[in-house]
Amino acid sequence: MSQEFPTKISQDDLEKISAIDPSIARRVAKLIGEKTRANDNAENLEFANSALEEEIETHKETAETLEWAMDIYRKALEDEVTGFLRRGELYKKIGNYINGTLDLGPEKITDEDWLEILANPDNQKALANNNKYILLGDVSYLSFANKDGHSAGDTLLKFIGQQFKNQNIRGFRHGGDEMTAFMEKSPEEISADLESVLEKIQQDPKINIFSQYELQPNVDFGLASINDALEIYNQLLQIENCPKTMAALDTLKQFENVWIEIADKRAMINKGQTRIPMLMDLYVSDREKFDVVINYFRKGGYDITNPEIDKLLIEEKRMAIINPEMDKDSIRMNLVNKFIHTREESAVSGEILPSEREEDAEKWFKKEKAKLIWNLAKKDLAI
Repeated sequence: MSQEFPTKISQDDLEKISAIDPSIARRVAKLIGEKTRANDNAENLEFANSALEEEIETHKETAETLEWAMDIYRKALEDEVTGFLRRGELYKKIGNYINGTLDLGPEKITDEDWLEILANPDNQKALANNNKYILLGDVSYLSFANKDGHSAGDTLLKFIGQQFKNQNIRGFRHGGDEMTAFMEKSPEEISADLESVLEKIQQDPKINIFSQYELQPNVDFGLASINDALEIYNQLLQIENCPKTMAALDTLKQFENVWIEIADKRAMINKGQTRIPMLMDLYVSDREKFDVVINYFRKGGYDITNPEIDKLLIEEKRMAIINPEMDKDSIRMNLVNKFIHTREESAVSGEILPSEREEDAEKWFKKEKAKLIWNLAKKDLAI
């Protein structure tokens, strides 16, 4: 191990080391203090350097432990399978962007203050005046890859993580099969990046079960701008008791969640638009394979049932007869979009009772938020 000892470690790093072993942090701070004081006093520099080298040799084990502790800290930030940062780092990234853009400083901000800060028109204009997007990707077929053990699924996730890294997209592991990214590019640039990533992802990552069932690795993406998030946030502020509930649940975190959930909803719609047609084709062409995969793929297809697939296929034939000028793909996509629309409308329908607001404010708030996010996302469906 090198005997070069760090002379600059932030207070934040020292606190993290202290959380692991306070004695290490105290020793490191003392040694750095000796080095710093020596630099400030040239006549003592030689003596201090000599003393420091002696201390380093004496406490070599301490220095090695420090390096180990810092390595543990760095690894703790990353998901070991994908190499993505953990989801908490995305929230930090969003918070840093908002704080930096609005020049809020280090002072603690209350949840009530956040309500006013995020609702301020000048602040909203400043936040929206840049290309800032949340990207959410939902990995396809992960549960099927794990059918015979998690090693295949881990191989798939590692392969996908590498493609994002190759494209210089810093990803965050948001859940089991979900990843996110904070994108600071135009939609056109993001689209070009994702096209390149998907092209690489759809190469063979050596998943045997995919080869058996002629499946290509895939990720379904959803993109949300900060303007989208501000639009939903402003609508929530107009609903009675919503501001109070947001403040109780952590205002900034709720704004960040809104932004991420818009991207999530769009990714879910995109997945349904690819998954349902795939199931329709397989249902007709190879019922044996269909019966094997359906329990793994049904969720991504809005929990479509076999009788519902039958209905879509019958309606597809009927539409082809009465609309001979329409091509099959257009007819099918129109039917799939209507199916998704019906499913989503059903999920957010139903009156929210006053008693529900009082008994479970968080549950009520989530319902109101889900309605607004769906109303925004459904504009993308061409029906």
